[in-house]
Amino acid sequence: MNNPSTNEAELRHNLEKTLRDYNKNIKCSCGKDIWVIGSASLGNGCYTCLTGEELPTVNYELDSVVAQETPFTEADAFTVNDWDDFDLDFLGEGNYYDDDGTKIDPNSYPTPKMCLSCKNFILKSQKVLCTLNKIGKEPGEEFECGDYAPLMK
Repeated sequence: MNNPSTNEAELRHNLEKTLRDYNKNIKCSCGKDIWVIGSASLGNGCYTCLTGEELPTVNYELDSVVAQETPFTEADAFTVNDWDDFDLDFLGEGNYYDDDGTKIDPNSYPTPKMCLSCKNFILKSQKVLCTLNKIGKEPGEEFECGDYAPLMK
């Protein structure tokens, strides 16, 4: 729809080729999985390399590609409401303190939008690291996360 002048037969051929490349585990030049839908028009590349954006906004991926993702088990996942029940006794009941010894309430820090599309955000084992990253940012500082793992590649 966005490219009405595109030859449909050629696009279908490119899409099938790109899907075969994805299934052969061919990667983007940066090492990430290729974004099949975008690569059909633009050549093999990941979402970020092809669009310059970190997170998908209105762009999608083929259902067959998304279905290949390793699913999380119910034991791995939790909702935000489950965080209160998470056992953090090994960290002094989950208390967080700044360098001066002042207790920090992690709930007083907003959850960055990036976290909402990250696999680590729903893994119980990553809660502490995600919380430390969230509360470790200075006010006004742009949020970055080196462990960001998108839910959909």
